[in-house]
Amino acid sequence: MKVRQIIVLSVLMAALASCELEVSDNGNLDGFWHLEKVDTLQTGGTSDLSDRLLFWSVQMNLLELSDRSEGNGFLLLRFEQNDGSLHVHTPTRFDGKNTDLPIDDLQQLAPFGIQSLDETFRIIMLSSGRMVLEGDRLRLSFSKM
Repeated sequence: MKVRQIIVLSVLMAALASCELEVSDNGNLDGFWHLEKVDTLQTGGTSDLSDRLLFWSVQMNLLELSDRSEGNGFLLLRFEQNDGSLHVHTPTRFDGKNTDLPIDDLQQLAPFGIQSLDETFRIIMLSSGRMVLEGDRLRLSFSKM
């Protein structure tokens, strides 16, 4: 009986030791964010988007952009967060059939407040429920769902 327990315990320990859990260090950035407002920095203009279904979803090193009212796929971007900034880049499109279709048309990113294929935002505020990002031209305000 003891030999069997030792064998089972050894197999269990080996199995657990071989598992590698990926853990995000994104802190409050991880989650499902609703884009509610876009401010134009030069003119002071404001666009209220609270009734639109525009979302940023953040997990690990991927940012998913989706317009839930359209239902025609979503966009994926890579990102890095450090020193109070969020750098987004390498946009691709997923349309339900195809993935990793590179994006070179800024019109696809514009509804989500992204003005460049490679853009860095300053993180003005980031809490468990609110986020404000500021680029060169726009300030984006989000609430976490």
